[in-house]
Amino acid sequence: MPSALRCLALALSLLLSAPALALNTDGRYKSPFDPYNDPEGLNQGISGAPFGAHRQGSPSGACFGGGSTWQSTPVSYWGINVDAGTYGMQFANKDQWPRMALYNIPAGTTYLRPVNTPDYLTGAFGYYTVPAQSFSQQFEARGTSVTSVSCKFASQTYGIAVIHDGGLFGPQIGPARPLEGNYNNDSMACWSAGEVPTVPGQLYTVEFKKSDNSPLQLYYSRARCLMGEDFPGCKSWIAGVETSNPLRTIIGMDTDGITTTVNTSSANSQIAYDFVASVAGQTFTARGTSVIGAHFLAPGSNGGYEVGIFGAPGADGMGVTQIGPLKWVWQNNDRVVAVWFPGEVPVTAGQQYYLRIRSRSGAGFALYHVSNEYAGGTEYIGGTAKVYDLTATILEETSAGSATVQPVGFSGLPSVQRGQTSATISFSTPVASTAVIEYGQAPPYTATVAGASPQTGHAITLTGLSAATQYHFRIRASASGRRDSISRDFVFVTAPATPNMLTNPGFETGNTTGWATFGNVPPPVKSSDIGGLAPHSGSYFLGSAYGGGSAPWGGAYQRVSVDPARPVTFQGWLYTYQLFGFNADAEHMVLGQIGIDPAGGTDPNGASVRWSPLTSAQDWRAPVFESRYQDIALAVQPQGGHVTVFCRGGQPNLGSNPSIISYVIYGWDDMCLTQPPVTLSGVGDIRSRPDGTAVAIPDVIVTAAASEAGANYVQDPGRAAGVRCESSAAFPRGHRVTVQGTLATKPSGERYLQGAIITADASSGEAVSLGARNRSLGSLTLDGAGPGNVGLLVRAWGRVESQQAGYFVLNDGSSLQGIKVSTASLTAPLPATPFVEVTGILQLEGTAPDGTPLLRPRSDADVTGH
Repeated sequence: MPSALRCLALALSLLLSAPALALNTDGRYKSPFDPYNDPEGLNQGISGAPFGAHRQGSPSGACFGGGSTWQSTPVSYWGINVDAGTYGMQFANKDQWPRMALYNIPAGTTYLRPVNTPDYLTGAFGYYTVPAQSFSQQFEARGTSVTSVSCKFASQTYGIAVIHDGGLFGPQIGPARPLEGNYNNDSMACWSAGEVPTVPGQLYTVEFKKSDNSPLQLYYSRARCLMGEDFPGCKSWIAGVETSNPLRTIIGMDTDGITTTVNTSSANSQIAYDFVASVAGQTFTARGTSVIGAHFLAPGSNGGYEVGIFGAPGADGMGVTQIGPLKWVWQNNDRVVAVWFPGEVPVTAGQQYYLRIRSRSGAGFALYHVSNEYAGGTEYIGGTAKVYDLTATILEETSAGSATVQPVGFSGLPSVQRGQTSATISFSTPVASTAVIEYGQAPPYTATVAGASPQTGHAITLTGLSAATQYHFRIRASASGRRDSISRDFVFVTAPATPNMLTNPGFETGNTTGWATFGNVPPPVKSSDIGGLAPHSGSYFLGSAYGGGSAPWGGAYQRVSVDPARPVTFQGWLYTYQLFGFNADAEHMVLGQIGIDPAGGTDPNGASVRWSPLTSAQDWRAPVFESRYQDIALAVQPQGGHVTVFCRGGQPNLGSNPSIISYVIYGWDDMCLTQPPVTLSGVGDIRSRPDGTAVAIPDVIVTAAASEAGANYVQDPGRAAGVRCESSAAFPRGHRVTVQGTLATKPSGERYLQGAIITADASSGEAVSLGARNRSLGSLTLDGAGPGNVGLLVRAWGRVESQQAGYFVLNDGSSLQGIKVSTASLTAPLPATPFVEVTGILQLEGTAPDGTPLLRPRSDADVTGH
């Protein structure tokens, strides 16, 4: 390689970058397309990904070059040191990784680190141990054309990929494409733009099989990143039978303002190569506005190639009517990459052009070709057309300026403030944007909430949620002059609304009281004992730290008595951390999961145990592997009077090579087991339920807020009964709601709902009060002096017999003592009339069994004179 281009370079990962990369303090450049905007940490490298870098304009000794990425520390950073000028860089496909394109890279750049964010990227994997005739993965289209799909075979084999419209049995779209794979590398099938047309937002399915329908084995994604789904709302199949684990599959689509005009397969079973004496090339039909890149396979090495675009091959294949400048390139890993700036090679969609390749030294060379995969052109050797196509990718700018339009992007992971029936999702975008949250208890998402006007700091609140329930969400962000960004799937769990049934749920005893452990699990630890990891709350958590990638799989369990008629929900907070190895088998990664045995068994390996997916609480897809506590929930129906809950973590099966991970931490904290409340037919049903029972009462009317009566109150629409609801929130008076809480009793004997929340709310109008004589007020049960009316909105009348600080006595002659009326919510003096009518909430004061009734008007409007 010439000294002018001493070391071209890069880090791993990918994404189209554009004008003016931002300089970090250490001289590294970070792409503005980095969705987390912070590529400072270490990341995994993709070794052997070829690239090319070219200065804008015609070639000279300083404007050409090529290279191949390699892994180092920091992983896959490459030094760039080129002469004066501004450069563009592109990267060829490496196994499953989509293309990359960067522009306006200044001379003297020390390091580059673009970020790898394909539309779909699966994580930690294992392979299906039972061969099957087909494996299929559904996905949601993001662009108008599928250009590649990848899979990972468990052994050296050949197969084909087929795209179906909708589900597995939908009609085939476009041609089948060959696949060649081995144990080490993913296999990619390729299509040119338009061969597999798609509609963004609709579902499609890729099916992997052999042409003779003999069995094959594929890898699948065995673990989740932060509990998110790789293919939200989509299905996976093995031999036509639905399965829970997605395939190890990456889908390439034209979603970045670049059109993959030509994209022919490189499966070894389909390619061969020709020896070229002087010149060769490929004709193609333009689909965009300018050619910006060409990748092709050329085995062996020589003094470099000269690559250009022409209007036609000409009789000798040298090309007719050159369009734009030529580029000089070298071969690396059999791949050659030429780069043009947008607009340098203008083309007209629908017209045919010619990609010409010749040796700079004049020596012969070899080029790979494929069967006639591309219908819009053909390969030429010299001036002779062949019956096949060049194994190549030709990229075009889809429309003027589209290749350098940046996506909105996201800055860091979203955070979630969780309530019982609501959640606020906060996140940042590098530029002011509008955003929408799509969410549901499981994908496909069933609801959306839009944010406010364009801004960089976003906080969007979701309401009407169910307590102790796991929700999935993703974010769509839009901004003028930018491409929309769609986040991956994230998960959160709402706070429980019923009491925690576990003993020592946060390990705050400093030991495992209430729990039994299995595997190699140490006692609960403080943050200072394990790499500075802080508990999720309190002072302790249950976890371990290991060096050298050897964290044995283990955990803890607890057996609990439950009501077999109601489902149970187990939730908890997982923390994991590891160095590298995120593309490894799930057995080697540090992961965690929770489980429930609905039969109450205590064997974590028991067949009846239901487990959540294996998950990492570390963001293995970001340039910085941020770790945080991730909440997880699992719900089952008990099979008897007991269930057993499990939490476990570590490396599921260390296998023979645990050292691929340098350092491992995992921890569990704030575990919680709850059952949903008992749904009552009306407020009066609380009389037959003991304290401590979690209940839900639907279709009741709010009669008073806490500011009006010292607590919220609700009652049945038919005025049969009412109840006090103690809550940190003010209930909306006059609304018809469903209220939920835990039954308790005040010292006075008045029943109430503790920790009450509203789970459904609709405006209806004020409740009608129940008129009653003084002697009938204050009964708790139907066999008293009157109906059970404590907690009801009632109306009483009579003379004011006495006035004291904080109350007065109203007497209608039906009882000797009359009824005590609170003045706590009154500001005006009592009416100067012989008789007074008072509407208010009937409460109890004093100490049971001698509690006495107290009528609490809510405002001055509740007291009238007659």
